[in-house]
Amino acid sequence: MYKTEPKKRIEKIVISGNVVEYIKYFKPITVEHIGRDTSRTGENETKLDFNLVRARQEIRRIVWCNETKYSKFVTLTYKETCLNYDLMLYDFKQFIKKLRRRGYNLPYVWITEHQKERGIKEGNEGSLHIHVVLFTDDFISNSIIAECWGLGFTKINAIEHVNNLAAYVCKYLTKEEFDLYGKHSYHVSRGLKRPVIYGNDGYIGDWLQYTNPEVFKNVNFNFAKTTEFAYYAADGSLIKNSIIYRQGVWNREKE
Repeated sequence: MYKTEPKKRIEKIVISGNVVEYIKYFKPITVEHIGRDTSRTGENETKLDFNLVRARQEIRRIVWCNETKYSKFVTLTYKETCLNYDLMLYDFKQFIKKLRRRGYNLPYVWITEHQKERGIKEGNEGSLHIHVVLFTDDFISNSIIAECWGLGFTKINAIEHVNNLAAYVCKYLTKEEFDLYGKHSYHVSRGLKRPVIYGNDGYIGDWLQYTNPEVFKNVNFNFAKTTEFAYYAADGSLIKNSIIYRQGVWNREKE
C-alpha cells in the first residue's frame, strides 16, 4: 500500500473585497497543518498569541469584504455596571432584533471590552461594553441606534477619514480580553461575505487566473513584509520558515 504524500503549499492568495494579500512561504508547508492552532510557534509566542493574531486577521478580512458606504462603527455602553457576559450577549441580540424590526437588516462584527478606568473607580474589572461594526447600505440615524440600545450610552465613532477601517477595528481586540474569552471576545453574524482563498495545492485553474503576471498588474501593492516563524512537523520536529507577505488593492481603472 502506497503512502499518500501530504499536499504542500508554497504560495497563497487571499482576496477580501478589493484587498489582495499574497503570501509566499520560503519552504513549502504542509497544507494539512495550516490553520491548526498548534502547528506553528515562535520563540516568544504562545498558542494564545497565535490565536489572537488569527482572530484579528479574520476580523480584518471580514471588514474588507463587507464594508459599505454607510457602515457604522458604534460603541455601546451600560448606564448600570454590567459584569455578566451572558447578559451582555442577550442585550446585544435584543439590540439587533429591535433594529431589524425597524427594517434594518444589519450584518455585523462586534468586539467586547471592559471599561478599565470605570472599573478602577468602582473597584471591579470594569463594566463590559461593545464595539460593533454595522454593515449597511442604508443611512441609520444616531437617535435610532440609541433608542434600540436603550441601556446606557451610544457613541458613533467617526470613520469618514479612517483609511483602513479593518485595522482601526482590530485594535479593540486586546490580548487581555482574548485571555478571558478567547474567540468569544468577538462575534461575526451569519450571511457576511467571506474572503476567497487560492492556494497552489489543488486549485490549479483558479490559481493560474490570479498568478498570471497580467492579472497582478491590476493590483497596487502598498505593503510588504518578511516574517520569520516556526512550526512543529507531524514527527515533532521544529521547522523554521519565513513568509513573504504583500498586500494591495485592485486598481479597477487598469482592468
